[in-house]
Amino acid sequence: MSETLTHRAPPGARPLCLGLIGIWFLALLAGLFYPSIGSEAYYVQLLSLSLFGLVHGSERYGLPAMLAFLAIMFVVVNLTENLSIATGVPFGNFEHTPAMGPKLFQVPVIVGFAYFSAGYLGWALANLLLGEPDRDRGALALFATPVVAMFITTAWDACIDPIGGTVARNWIWKDGGGYFGVPLSNFIGWMITTYIAFQLFALLPARRPAIVRTGQDRLWWALPAIQLGVMGLQYPLNLMLLPDAEITDPSGTTWQTGDIFEGTTVVSLFTLIFIAVTGLFAAARREP
Repeated sequence: MSETLTHRAPPGARPLCLGLIGIWFLALLAGLFYPSIGSEAYYVQLLSLSLFGLVHGSERYGLPAMLAFLAIMFVVVNLTENLSIATGVPFGNFEHTPAMGPKLFQVPVIVGFAYFSAGYLGWALANLLLGEPDRDRGALALFATPVVAMFITTAWDACIDPIGGTVARNWIWKDGGGYFGVPLSNFIGWMITTYIAFQLFALLPARRPAIVRTGQDRLWWALPAIQLGVMGLQYPLNLMLLPDAEITDPSGTTWQTGDIFEGTTVVSLFTLIFIAVTGLFAAARREP
């Protein structure tokens, strides 16, 4: 076990994190009840989630390390998604539509922030569930958190991608796919991309263990689980509140949006909400 620093939370950090979770949820409800502001609500959600990652993560790693995490994720995502748009590898044949906003080459700028915000939750929860491997210099610890975080983050995409792609058409899968218009290759691409980014970030505490500040309380550990659980509620709310309609993906396959909302609700229950509940129990069992 490497030597680390004990750290106390900055005043107001916990209320700010809880407030950001609340803003995310209110923006979700606003987008559901007032579809005309759906794009604006999404940007508010993404901003609040990104700020949550920076504020929450800074308590353990410091703001410079969290900005490095953001930069790593941004660069890796831009490289792999641009590669896939050009070649079909590793995500498959897809393209982003103008609805996603300004682009860097062929990838919208907001995509890097989406990966970072969801990726930080995956990282924090993996670190919680594995017993703080970021404090250990061992080889197993170096690889453990990136692998588990990769699965958690891709679980989020398994919920959002059929809605963002097939229903909302924020991006388009040119050849369709068996999972409500999304191909398996997309999720392989997410796993590869997030693993590379997580593994690069994992080198920071491995090489500079002093940046890891320990001593966070149960609430700090519980906050990412609360955020992920709230995010998981989006899918049953979609099922309850959004109308059913028939849509056709670019490959010509017809889907019912109600089936997509029901399918992503099932996935959310057994991925996002399950992970959130497990994280809350793990946080509650920690020493005070």
